[in-house]
Order: sequence, then structure tokens, then C-alpha cells
Amino acid sequence: MNWKCLFFLGMFWAQGTVFAQNTDVDSAKSRVEIKTSDGNVHRGTVKKEEPSSITILREDGLEIEIPKYVIVYKRNVNGKSAPARASEHASRYLYSPSAFPINKGEGYINLLYFSVVQAQYGLTDNLSIGITSTAIFMPTLLNAKYSVKINDKLHLSVGGQFGKLWFADEETLGIGFANMTYGDKKENITLNAGYGFYTGLDEQLPIFSACYARETSEKVAFIAEFWAMFPQSEGAVYAGGPAMRIKVGKNLFFDVGVLGLSFTSSGDYYNADNGTYEFRRNRETYTPLPFLGLNWGL
Repeated sequence: MNWKCLFFLGMFWAQGTVFAQNTDVDSAKSRVEIKTSDGNVHRGTVKKEEPSSITILREDGLEIEIPKYVIVYKRNVNGKSAPARASEHASRYLYSPSAFPINKGEGYINLLYFSVVQAQYGLTDNLSIGITSTAIFMPTLLNAKYSVKINDKLHLSVGGQFGKLWFADEETLGIGFANMTYGDKKENITLNAGYGFYTGLDEQLPIFSACYARETSEKVAFIAEFWAMFPQSEGAVYAGGPAMRIKVGKNLFFDVGVLGLSFTSSGDYYNADNGTYEFRRNRETYTPLPFLGLNWGL
């Protein structure tokens, strides 16, 4: 399966400037296949290419102008793809999902700290499924997400993760979520709202996250992800920080970042003044914590 991606817009500017000087150059006469973000595939001959758009004469005789920001991929007749983007699976940040869909037949695999495996695959252009687990299958969660495109700048999705801490555990755990992503795959922001549960504990766990991604070059993207969790029996938990996604191969990426973690610990502490134990809750904060991830597209 070939990874299908958007062109990096900065490269278009440099290339488009040349094409705009003379629309009849040899490279503008090539036959291409172009897929756009609405799922349509156009095949035909390039008539003109400008910094912001490309005009082709389709095989059915219709001449159309396609804005470059909606192009998922462009191929010439020998099947070679245009240059890839810095973050090709924009459907996920460090851990949180975006509302961007995974197209049918595409997918990715993430290794968080080289121990936690996340895999996701597109069954349709809107629905994807996957799994989150470890080498010893503790825990193991099944993932699902359904995405809807509202317009070119706004996507919505719902989904969840459900599974067990280990295969013999009678209890189940998971999270259901809904989110909204504003922007395109070059730069976007996502707000997630979820509800976590574990049937072994009678506790509510609202979870929220805010994420931001921006491609800074053809091979580097900046990512920021922040979490807030509110367990009923303890104080709020906060986590997150900035990271860089670095492209090191055709479909291979490293995530390298620095995170912070703040939570409340509770327990009985000895009071030396009166010689008794007292129940206390203390806020503990740890930073910087390194974040490492390895990702590749399918």
C-alpha cells in the first residue's frame, strides 16, 4: 500500500514560480493522476501550473483548475508520487487523535517509548480501526474512529478505545471521545473531550486534551499536546508538552519531545509532632520527561 499525502506547500511556491513564467514548458504537458481531499481522483494532462493551483485537461475532456491545498497526492504516468509532507499521518499527534480521517487502505504504526504499540487502518475513507497494546499484551485495547468533513478547514470525529488490563481480567477499561480539528494537514489545532472508565472502580474520569501541529519544513513538524484528567477520588492530573516529528525515511518518522507531569498522591504520613499518622494529599510535579516515538505509514 502506498502512502498518499498532501504536497508540502512551500515546495509548490518554488516550483509554481517557474511554471508561471511559461505554461507551455515540457513538464506542463505530462499526464498525471491527482487525488483531492474530497476523495475524487482526476486523470488527465497538465495544461498550466501556478503557485496556488494546477489546471488539467481530464480524460473526459473537462478542463478543471485544482487548488493545491486540496491535493492529497499527484502522480505522473509512471506512478511516481510527488514529494511527501513532514507528517504524513496527520490523524494522530503524540497520543491524542485528530479528527482527520485515515483513507481506505491506508494506516500507520506507532511505537511509544519503543514499547507501546498503536496501529490504525482505514476500512473506509471515514472509518478506521486499530489496536493499542504492548509486547506482553498488557493492556490491550481495540480502537475505532469515525470522521466527518464539515468543510476544508473543519473536521469532526467520534471514537474510543476499549479492552482489558490483561487477557484474564474480568474487568474492562477504555475511553470514549469526540473531537474537532480546525485547519489543514499543514497546520491544525484539535480539541478532544473524553470519558474514561474502568469497571473495577466506581469512578468517573472526564478527560480533555488540546493539540497543535505545524509543518516547519519538508522534514520537520512541530507538535504540542496537553492533557487534563479529573479523577473523582484524586486531584486533577495534567500532562503534556512540545515535540518535533522528524522525517528520517520515506514513511518513517521519529517523535522527540519534552513532557511534564503533575498529579496528586495520597496516603498516610507520620506526624512526628503528635506521633500519629495522618491522611494527606500532595501535588507532585515532574519535568522534563523525555518523549520518544517511532512512526511509519503503511
